[in-house]
Amino acid sequence: MHGHRGDNDRDSCVDITSCIAGYRGKPVVSASTRICKGLTCILGPNGSGKTTLLKTIAGLLDPIEGAVLIDGLNMSLINVVERAKIVGIHLSQIPTLPLFKVRDVVLLGRTPRAGLFFTEEDMAYVEEAIKRTRIEDLSEAYFNQLSDGQKRRVMIAMALSRKPRVLLLDEPTSFLDPFNRRKIFEILKEVSREIPVILSTHDIDLAAIFCDTIYYIDRGVLRKMESLQELGKIYGEGDTILDPFTLKLEPVIPKSDRSIHILGGCGSGTLYLRKAGSRYSVTTGPLYPNDLDAIVLKRLGAVVITTADDDPVENAIEHIKRAELLVVIDTPDYCKPPEARLLVKEASSMGKRLVHVDPASLGIADLL
Repeated sequence: MHGHRGDNDRDSCVDITSCIAGYRGKPVVSASTRICKGLTCILGPNGSGKTTLLKTIAGLLDPIEGAVLIDGLNMSLINVVERAKIVGIHLSQIPTLPLFKVRDVVLLGRTPRAGLFFTEEDMAYVEEAIKRTRIEDLSEAYFNQLSDGQKRRVMIAMALSRKPRVLLLDEPTSFLDPFNRRKIFEILKEVSREIPVILSTHDIDLAAIFCDTIYYIDRGVLRKMESLQELGKIYGEGDTILDPFTLKLEPVIPKSDRSIHILGGCGSGTLYLRKAGSRYSVTTGPLYPNDLDAIVLKRLGAVVITTADDDPVENAIEHIKRAELLVVIDTPDYCKPPEARLLVKEASSMGKRLVHVDPASLGIADLL
């Protein structure tokens, strides 16, 4: 910590060695890796074992097999006071502390390191933790009167006040608004420049932005992520794909003998499917090759026709003939190639069922 490093003068590492974590001898997740300074995120659906693994790293659960070592110390073989000096942990539950002010709650974090009385050094660490988590203006407020986002920051400050070698957090942004979620990640990123910070989260977009290393739990095994696209196989059992632009999981477009054709562009086709969904196959285009819809919808499983293809108009007409519905999104001319605008008239002459969609209904009119 700034100005008060002490035990943290050396960089700490967490060694998870052939570890099987679980309850009452029943395995939940296995892991074997080394985690050092930086922000490390663990992703995975509910029930995959994220909390179990964090509790095992903290020494709150003994491994069924293997070991967790922090700076060479086996977390299962040291007493609870020594563990509390090494690991700062914030689990997902927020306690009820009706009579405590914020500074008092943060001071509780010093208990493992305090003697009979809190010293000036203890108070210095408390003030530093309050400053680092940006809650100076809340320090005299009663804890129970704070919002959930403010309470989360207080709990992080409490964990930091003990000057831990490692900080562990279980879904620290759950139930928070977008502003507070990002604020928490910003604080943890800053802390992780000095000590390892390991957290579980469902915020895929923020993990992609802030985390130095991402792990995910796949069928009970902790795996290091090499590509964000790997997430599709652990959420929705392969029925979702990560949108590379929004970093949101989108449903895979189904394969069917029946289809709809979309004329949109500039991402409007993607947003239409997100709102309306589709039970049928999807074809779209012509689109410019670098259009957002061309990239995303192809990744989701649509047949995409672009102006770079051979004879894109004839190709699109064949798909429109087979389609049950032609969805025309009234995007500006720069979103639709001239070939696509011609197809609207062509489809009308076929007697094809058309649906015109106003971009305002998709919430993007002011972005086009």
